[in-house]
Amino acid sequence: MKYFVYIFTFTCINYTAFSQIKYEKGYYINNSADKMEGYIKNIDWLNNPTNFLFKSSENSISQNLDIASVKEFGVYNRLKYVREKVQIDRSSESHFLMSSEKNPIFKDEVLFLKVMLEGNATLYSYTDGNLHRFFFKTTDSQIDQLVYKTYKIRKTLISKNNYYKQQLLTNLPCEKITTTLVEKVDYNKNDLVEIFTDYNNCGASKNVSIDSKENRDLFNISIRPGARLSTLQFVNSTAGILVKDFDKEIRFSLGVESEFIFPFNKNKISALIEPTYQYFTSETISNNQKASVDYKSLELAAGVRYYIFLSEQSKIFANFQFIFDFTGNSKILLADRPDLEIESKNNLIFGIGYKWRDRLSLELRTYTKREILSRYQAWRSGYDSNALILGYTLF
Repeated sequence: MKYFVYIFTFTCINYTAFSQIKYEKGYYINNSADKMEGYIKNIDWLNNPTNFLFKSSENSISQNLDIASVKEFGVYNRLKYVREKVQIDRSSESHFLMSSEKNPIFKDEVLFLKVMLEGNATLYSYTDGNLHRFFFKTTDSQIDQLVYKTYKIRKTLISKNNYYKQQLLTNLPCEKITTTLVEKVDYNKNDLVEIFTDYNNCGASKNVSIDSKENRDLFNISIRPGARLSTLQFVNSTAGILVKDFDKEIRFSLGVESEFIFPFNKNKISALIEPTYQYFTSETISNNQKASVDYKSLELAAGVRYYIFLSEQSKIFANFQFIFDFTGNSKILLADRPDLEIESKNNLIFGIGYKWRDRLSLELRTYTKREILSRYQAWRSGYDSNALILGYTLF
């Protein structure tokens, strides 16, 4: 079963890279100002794109269109990008690369800017890795970057240029937008969308939100009871003799999974943290000598999950996780030798599963062999497990 889970997990990971990213109804405007209707491959870009795939019909061959030939493109009711020549400051916020210059260092670039909100004042965003910039335009001004910059005063002292707050006060005149209000505005999407919305409502402008993502459940807590089939072998490496080989035993486990779904790439990737209580007890007789094991631990598994969507209500997934194992008062009791205290090393999990209506899940997982006698040089062990886990998502 282990090899099946390994192969299926990696197959899911590879397949997921191409799944659930579909062509959606959209358009683009070319350099001649012609609007072309069709279908755009919406990959839910994390970084602002420089090109995209377009089909004139669902069954036609896709075209790769780039920023040189397209002035604007969008997916209806989802997103919109416009080509603009702007001055952008790409100063790094990394401590090692941070500038000592307070003022932004602008360079002219042609970019696809994402439209966040349209009205008398329009808000745009641009993301490129760790670089996040916001731009704006009003009926009385051309497009400009909202200036926010961290810079070094000394090696250990960092300051901030918050000129964007003055820009908001100057360019968004409205009784509701006061100095006190602007001082509370951070340089992030939510705060800026809110204040631009306030301005457009103040001016009786038609306020259109373009960055209209589908409802997303980005954080889940699940209870996960499971049945685990485990076995244990250990050997005295000095003598080279297999001391004990415990039979496979079914024992129950209980975990609580926290899942954070990354808000890009169509909700296909998530990060997991799952503490699980597990135990293994067994007895065996070898060469007329009895041995028993009482192994209890709290496993802390951290890793990633990849989803493949089958429909709106069901999906399959693959997990890859790293386990930190914290043992309690656990021992192996030998009739002819001193007891062995269990202290384990870390190991890996590979899992495949099915989830229905974002509520119920069933997962088959396999664990790489775990060394549980790590404190002894003369002993080697292998704790081997497979598990079937039922999940119920609370929220």
